[in-house]
Amino acid sequence: MVLRSYVTGIRAALAAPKLLAVVWLVLLVAAAPLGVLVQRAIQDDIGGSRVHVELRQRMDMTWLSEFQERHEELGPSVRPATLGRADFLYNLDLLFSGELFAQHPALVAAGSLYALVWLLTLGGVVDRFARGGGRFVLSQFLAACGRYFGRLLRLGALSAVLYWLVYRLARWGYGALEENLQDVTIESTILLYYLLAALPLLVVVGLVMMTFDYARIASVVDEEPNTLKALRRGLSFVLRRPFAVFTLALLVTLSVAALVVLRTVASPGVGESTALGVLAVFLLGQLFLLARLVLRLGFVGSELALYRSLR
Repeated sequence: MVLRSYVTGIRAALAAPKLLAVVWLVLLVAAAPLGVLVQRAIQDDIGGSRVHVELRQRMDMTWLSEFQERHEELGPSVRPATLGRADFLYNLDLLFSGELFAQHPALVAAGSLYALVWLLTLGGVVDRFARGGGRFVLSQFLAACGRYFGRLLRLGALSAVLYWLVYRLARWGYGALEENLQDVTIESTILLYYLLAALPLLVVVGLVMMTFDYARIASVVDEEPNTLKALRRGLSFVLRRPFAVFTLALLVTLSVAALVVLRTVASPGVGESTALGVLAVFLLGQLFLLARLVLRLGFVGSELALYRSLR
């Protein structure tokens, strides 16, 4: 049943190229303002200097450090991790260290805007998958987005509060762990303790995430406008079918991990200086985003198929 739901969701995403294009364009527009601000900040910082000559060959860590000091708001978004191949691990570290909401308010605001746009489109995505596809009509999709946005927004606000509480607890827990491990000099022992501390956090975050995922599906598929009732249905489904729910999430996680590994192997890095090389990097990045979006929509379709089969 889990494998069938996974395949059903991926097929539904691949069978909806117009939907995929619309969602990709909407999310791109939502992310563009931050990208433009970063681009302008870098361009103004370099100015008429010859720093760009050095940056075409390799990352100048001295310049990067000075840039982050001069641009406190946007500096944290320009890191070797986000420019190279370690962005996935860096974001994972932010998740499990509880530092996700400890970033600069400008970055948190940009991420919140992106999440709001995703919530706006999510109602239309679930509605289309629930209707079994068919011919894509933009007006119908936009109408469904507007119809369910209020419900999903209330669920999103409630989930944000719970996530914030979880991350506050995580920051406190990792702070206490760091104090207790100050005298430990064996790195493998420190890593083991941090991995053990991450396990309960992973369970809690996964439970919250899955509960709200299926609550959103219930609010659309079951036409449940009441936020608490939709949340109760989502929690009830997760608690009654924990193996199926988390196995499906694991399948999608492994798919994303495989995609990240493929991107890491194929990524040409930041040392491209020719126009053709820069274009290749850009196209490869967009292909990666589209593939990740297919998995994201496929996960929604998979959860919908599982919910309908086992509720």
